[in-house]
Amino acid sequence: MKPIWTLLLSLSVLSASGLGASGPAAPSSPLRVLAFREVPFFYDHEGAVKGFEYEILALYARVAGRRIEVVWVERFEDVLPMLAKGLGDVVAARVTITTERRALFGFSAPYFTVRIVLVEPLGKTTTRLDELRGATLATTRGTTYEELLSEIPDVKLVYGDQDTDLLRLVATGKARATAVDSMSVLGLLPKFPQLKISLPLSEPQAYGFAVRKGSQLEGELSRHVELLRTSAMYFRLIEKYFGKDAATMVRAAHR
Repeated sequence: MKPIWTLLLSLSVLSASGLGASGPAAPSSPLRVLAFREVPFFYDHEGAVKGFEYEILALYARVAGRRIEVVWVERFEDVLPMLAKGLGDVVAARVTITTERRALFGFSAPYFTVRIVLVEPLGKTTTRLDELRGATLATTRGTTYEELLSEIPDVKLVYGDQDTDLLRLVATGKARATAVDSMSVLGLLPKFPQLKISLPLSEPQAYGFAVRKGSQLEGELSRHVELLRTSAMYFRLIEKYFGKDAATMVRAAHR
């Protein structure tokens, strides 16, 4: 595992190159981040921007000599279309890297790996997705959650913008169950003691920072993320935003 000084020294090559999103950039050129509010990934609190994704990008921006300019996007389904229109340089919104998305956008190396899991009330036990045929399920538009749940026959979908919204819909009886990512739900379940994780719904999936096709940010951010994930700082960020148990799980997966 690399100490932080080695990481920063390696990343300093980026700032020396002077490369931006689409070619040479002045040191003061802002990095426009299309961000979707989701605790603990990217959010604002008392006038300060915080979050796991934000800190990863802030470290990149610092060594690259760029400042971050946050463009808040209210709906997840809008982040990639806004990137395609050139309204930002990079998307920070827990975007799962899929074959379909790779055909349209560039992606950094994965900065986080999760599974989609089913969450339901303590009194319910679902062992197969087809048992939810005809049920009302909570999801977020434009996500891999929605894609997966839409495959259930006769399903009815109700929508929320954030994972907290989805769990609340289930906890209040407005939805039978929901699908969310494993790491996110570990941090949220203590707030919803009436809910539980029932079963995994996917193989491990990776989150990456999306950029426009052909952007030099794809390579720069990939090198940044790959170096960061071998450093002690990465695990400190995991612990800071997801807790000690999450950091232990991620360390074990890296061995």
